[in-house]
Amino acid sequence: MFLMDEIAIAWLVESGRSEVSDEYHMNWQQVLDSMEVLTQLRITIQDYHCPESRARINYYCDKMIRKLNQLSFVCPLSMGSPAGTKAMHSLTEITSTHDQILSEEEFYDLTSDISLLISQTYDQILCDMTKQLYQPLPHLVTS
Repeated sequence: MFLMDEIAIAWLVESGRSEVSDEYHMNWQQVLDSMEVLTQLRITIQDYHCPESRARINYYCDKMIRKLNQLSFVCPLSMGSPAGTKAMHSLTEITSTHDQILSEEEFYDLTSDISLLISQTYDQILCDMTKQLYQPLPHLVTS
């Protein structure tokens, strides 16, 4: 993703379209923040079986829910998909119960699904940017 970001920034600089650049930077920051929270959530999984780490797990699940909600404004299609809805539902269940409802493996699978959602959102951001910057080549008349 960082390599794609460098390429996108170079393209935006070349295009000289500051409004597209500003929108891209804002959306990229949302993706980056979401990935950071996801990393922190994944770190908590190793302590998932410990009752004393429950507050930390709930904190990062709640924070991940907020980040996914923010991403839904950037890309409603990815977050509104069945996978996005399922991930949000699972995170909400984890924070609302004191019981362990997922195994560690299922929790890792959930975070992998969330990672895919974030990646799909970034793909959509790049697609939207490409559509805004696209300039078709002139038609050549051949005889």
